[in-house]
Amino acid sequence: MRRRYSKGQGGQRRGVAVSAVALALAAASGSACATDVFRLEGFGAVSRSMGGAATAFDTGPAGMMTNPATLSLMQTDNAFLLGVDLVTTDIDVRNQSTGESVSSSNHSANHGP
Repeated sequence: MRRRYSKGQGGQRRGVAVSAVALALAAASGSACATDVFRLEGFGAVSRSMGGAATAFDTGPAGMMTNPATLSLMQTDNAFLLGVDLVTTDIDVRNQSTGESVSSSNHSANHGP
């Protein structure tokens, strides 16, 4: 014999209210595409593979960029890291009230941020 338990009217209303609030927040939230240009996703391969986390973890010589104390966790051998990042920008801005637009690629000789 199985018993079925019902949430009742109060539980269903609360579930609908929570779902409505969650849906409203999801619909109202926009996407954020901003980031610090010179610290995109960490320093070194280990930090980047962990999504930029490197403060309390031995990430090798790149640890001196986030927490120099983690250098004491390294083995006492030689290490060398070389990394190259290419940072480019393509910014397009449009004034919603006047309709005027400007692009970073054709507005001036300054093509950087």
